[in-house]
Amino acid sequence: MNLQQIYEFLLSTLVGYVQSTASYAVILTVVYLLIWQFFASQFKRFRIQPVKRAGSTQIREEIKNSIISLLGGLITTPLILILQQMGYTKIYIDPTQYGLVYLIISALLLFVLADARI
Repeated sequence: MNLQQIYEFLLSTLVGYVQSTASYAVILTVVYLLIWQFFASQFKRFRIQPVKRAGSTQIREEIKNSIISLLGGLITTPLILILQQMGYTKIYIDPTQYGLVYLIISALLLFVLADARI
C-alpha cells in the first residue's frame, strides 16, 4: 500500500465512523422516544425497569462512553486492516481456509475476550 491508498482508506474509515455514529444515534433516539415517550403506557408491562431511572446526567455520560468506545474501534480497526493488507497479520478472510467451526469458535472467543477487556 502506498501513502495515497492509506490516506483514502483512512478517510473512508472516518466517513464510515461518522455515518455509523449518526445512524446509531438515530436508531437509539427513535427507540427511546417510542418506548419511553410515545408508547410508555403500552410498553410498561414489557419493560424490565418499571420506571425510568436514568437522568440527563447519566444519559450524557453513557453517550460519552459510547463515543469513546467507538473511537477506540476507529483507531485500531484501520491499523489492523492496513497491517493485514501489507501481510503483517495472520487474519484470514476465506472461511473455507480453516472451516466453519474454526470461524465460529474464533469469533465467539474474540467476542468474549473483547467483552472481558483481556
